[in-house]
Amino acid sequence: MQTHRPPHIFQPDSLYFVTASTWNKEKFFDDDAKLTAFASLLHKDIKIYGIKLEAWVVLQNHYHIIIHVDALELLPKFIRKFHSDSALYINKFDNNKKRKVWYQYWERLIRTEEDFYTRINYIHNNSIKHGISNSMDDYKFSSYHDYANTKGKEWLQDCFEKYLVIDFSVPEDVD
Repeated sequence: MQTHRPPHIFQPDSLYFVTASTWNKEKFFDDDAKLTAFASLLHKDIKIYGIKLEAWVVLQNHYHIIIHVDALELLPKFIRKFHSDSALYINKFDNNKKRKVWYQYWERLIRTEEDFYTRINYIHNNSIKHGISNSMDDYKFSSYHDYANTKGKEWLQDCFEKYLVIDFSVPEDVD
């Protein structure tokens, strides 16, 4: 397991693409009940910190989110709380109270509109990339359906065509 901890550089009033992996890439979120709880906790903790969730996906052993944070200190505080809450939940669910759940997280400042929409597409395609589903419609643990309902599928298709995803997985991303 890699032990290097990347530096976290924060800028106020900015968008961040955040990725986190479970400890040893274990598939802790391996059923719909756990994935549903993860999504609920994510939305609950986002509201606590007044962070805007732009896009998200959770898979069995990692997640990706795009969030907008106003203040420098909000991102690490939110991540600590969310990782604590989700670890407590999953450990209680699995009756394994002392297990480490999260490894660490990586964030990347989103600097351009193109980067923003390309990463949204990456998030929405992530279940396909990892062989969990054959289409975005088939996977319910992402913001894809929120976008389909608010922006429409035609908008999503235009976005996918305009902002192509050329696999920009970070080395820490999970296979």
